[in-house]
Amino acid sequence: MDAQPDNYLTLTHGATAHGFQFKGPGLERVPTGYYGKNSGANVLPSVWPKSPIRVGLVGMGAGTFAALGRPRDT
Repeated sequence: MDAQPDNYLTLTHGATAHGFQFKGPGLERVPTGYYGKNSGANVLPSVWPKSPIRVGLVGMGAGTFAALGRPRDT
């Protein structure tokens, strides 16, 4: 994946980058930042024994983790 500044959107406040999202077609839901493809949060839904899964989220990263959802997950 080509992560050049013109290929993604960044959420910033002052000098702090709080997250980013790829702009390319089909890449909008690719998890980024803390929740990349090898993170625990990304691996969890794929190995969870029940489907669909129901997850409660609070705080930073909730939007990124939501991108990992599959149809019927809540």
